[in-house]
Amino acid sequence: MNNIISWKTTRVKMICECEFEIERVVPAYYNLEKNSDKDYSKEFVIKIADTAEVDWDKANNRLTLSVKKIDDDVYNAVIVILNVLIKRDLQEKGMYILHASSVVVDNRVLLLFGSSGSGKTATSMHLCLAKKAAFLSNGSTVVAYDGKKCKVVGTYKTGIKIRKSTLKQYDIKLCDEIFGTDEKDNGYDQKKVLSPEQMHMKDGLVLLNDNNEIELYIIQLDKVNNEIHQNTEYDYKVSMQIYEDLARELDCSEVFVNIDGQLLYVPSFDDEGLYKNRVDFINYFMEKHYKGILMGGIDEVSVRLLKEE
Repeated sequence: MNNIISWKTTRVKMICECEFEIERVVPAYYNLEKNSDKDYSKEFVIKIADTAEVDWDKANNRLTLSVKKIDDDVYNAVIVILNVLIKRDLQEKGMYILHASSVVVDNRVLLLFGSSGSGKTATSMHLCLAKKAAFLSNGSTVVAYDGKKCKVVGTYKTGIKIRKSTLKQYDIKLCDEIFGTDEKDNGYDQKKVLSPEQMHMKDGLVLLNDNNEIELYIIQLDKVNNEIHQNTEYDYKVSMQIYEDLARELDCSEVFVNIDGQLLYVPSFDDEGLYKNRVDFINYFMEKHYKGILMGGIDEVSVRLLKEE
């Protein structure tokens, strides 16, 4: 059984001599496709063996997952490992997945970065539903860098994953629209994954071009003090925050999968060359596109982002 799993120009050939449902590792949440193109740069081999283990053959760009049998644990593990393998291939091609929400407005691509719960998802949704922006990505914006210029090329994930508790802090009306107003519902930390189409948002993907202006903001919504604050200073701490986010997407030294009750650690896919390229990308990207930290209420932050003042 040979299949190619792809995202744009990145293609991984999956090889399995036993019965394996390839469709189960191409979930709708990821922007992956199954095709039969012969061009590929990585191999993912799944084989039956006496013991379960993960082996990364860097010289031949081949990852082998040995398992005793094919079951739900294996499918879940394959999804995790496949995504990391693709992310390595993307970085080799100069494409970087930023854990940033993004929207497109007036030929500007706004990347909203921040820690979990900072409000980047709520802000991006507010910009699209209450303002005039087009939705692009929720936490998986892909930026290409050729050594001379950066370009936003799309999103690695198609869905919008939103937590009820996070959204309720900043926009109760929007939260009620999405999760309902049933007082008997105690699912405070309930999550939903919705498509932009389900939320009647404009598609930002069709607005991407070679001349988009890219602006990166770090977002921190404040539900108590709505006064807007912006700090445009670029320092070491800020650059390291972005770099660590990039490194976490690739270096899998702390990632493990659970197969048949056994925790298997995935070997690191990182190397010195990729490290140097990431540093070069971050230095250029932050110098050219970083616009500072925005703190305040969701309306105030949105107005500043859209330059409506």
